[in-house]
Amino acid sequence: TVVFGNVRTGTSRNVEVTNTVTTNAAYQDSLEVLATSANGNLTLVAPANLLAGTSGNVAVVAGKAGTLAGTVAVGLTSNANGIDGLANAVLAAQSIAVTGAAYDLAQVVVTNRPLDFGNVRKGVLVTNQTLNFANPTVSLAAYQDDLVMAPTKVNSKLTVTGATIAAGSTANLTVAANTATAGNLADTVAVALTSRASLASGLANQTLTGLNVAITGGVYDYAQATLDSRIAANVLAFGNVRRDAAGIAVANTLFTSAAFQDNLDVTATTSATGFTVTAPASLAGGAAGTIAINLGSTGAFGGAIALTLDSNANGVAGLTGKSLGTPTVTVSGVAYDYAQLVVTNRVLDFGNLRKGGA
Repeated sequence: TVVFGNVRTGTSRNVEVTNTVTTNAAYQDSLEVLATSANGNLTLVAPANLLAGTSGNVAVVAGKAGTLAGTVAVGLTSNANGIDGLANAVLAAQSIAVTGAAYDLAQVVVTNRPLDFGNVRKGVLVTNQTLNFANPTVSLAAYQDDLVMAPTKVNSKLTVTGATIAAGSTANLTVAANTATAGNLADTVAVALTSRASLASGLANQTLTGLNVAITGGVYDYAQATLDSRIAANVLAFGNVRRDAAGIAVANTLFTSAAFQDNLDVTATTSATGFTVTAPASLAGGAAGTIAINLGSTGAFGGAIALTLDSNANGVAGLTGKSLGTPTVTVSGVAYDYAQLVVTNRVLDFGNLRKGGA
């Protein structure tokens, strides 16, 4: 009897066959061996003709998954090897019982690709990204391992979910993104793959070759415009101020990360006489600037300054900016110059004097 027990496909057992010498090997036929079985899950390999006094193996191989139970019929022929006057003779066949079952490992079919969330705004719900894995049946699903897909990630904004996939089934690796705060969604998800044997088989699980899945995307804040804290009810009273020191402070207040926040664009205009205005360059997240009030002369000044505040997405793919408002600030004050020094420098010469002279 050939006892396999529960084994993996490809496992083999050997049955030794010997052409025992009766009298003189030189005057003894060779032995032909032919092995057959009705069980299609078995693959049989018979040895070549065995000369007298030699042995060989009938290899019984678990060629396909499923039950291996059955019999192997071993046909034996005494081969005269063409010696004149002698004929081959059929010998008594042998029957070998086989027991056991063969199991296939899980199969992995997946088309790996980057999973891209794109660039989105904070708080926007994004669709989960998925990658499909299959465990196609090789022979019989009942005699094939499950495929365990176990992903791990580093980025705290991501949640990854794996699956256990039975033979003949498919399931998705699922990646979810939290957009509650701005930041990078990029990561590399490492997917460990295991061929998990059924408890009934008693076989050991086997680690399969895993893969890495690239995740891309980002969450972005709009710009956050913060105007001068001295403004009250859209009025900024400077009081007395140096002519070159009048200006309105403006900042792009940082939410989370400057790299994931729009720039703040500021435009300033006025129809007032006596001064002009100059807006700062585009302000990155966390940066501040000044809307300069360029006073042409000293004395009292005042008027309305119209502001346009825009969140600029800076050409980031998939994003558009938006208007943050068009406030008007009325300014007033009295401009003063510093004292101006005018002097004609020259040598002061007392000449030569006697002591006590004036």
